[in-house]
Amino acid sequence: MAELIKGKTAAGFAFEVDPDALNDMELMENIADVGSNPTLLPKVIRTVLGDDQKKAFYEHYRNENGKVPVDVISAAFVEILSANNQGKN
Repeated sequence: MAELIKGKTAAGFAFEVDPDALNDMELMENIADVGSNPTLLPKVIRTVLGDDQKKAFYEHYRNENGKVPVDVISAAFVEILSANNQGKN
């Protein structure tokens, strides 16, 4: 197994991603389709983070009304995906 990609979002969510999870053509297809079908985003997040980390991710960004804002999660997830690109430099 390759070394985990570790990082922290600007809001302080610490994550670990298995690079093998990112090396998946079906994941890439789902990411490409998120623009036209945003309901795929939770599936993409689960594929990258796994179930336990996805739950922690949502909890970290849950607001005072008990909701997990889609726009906030989307932006934070882009940060996580960007961490993979930074690790390749």
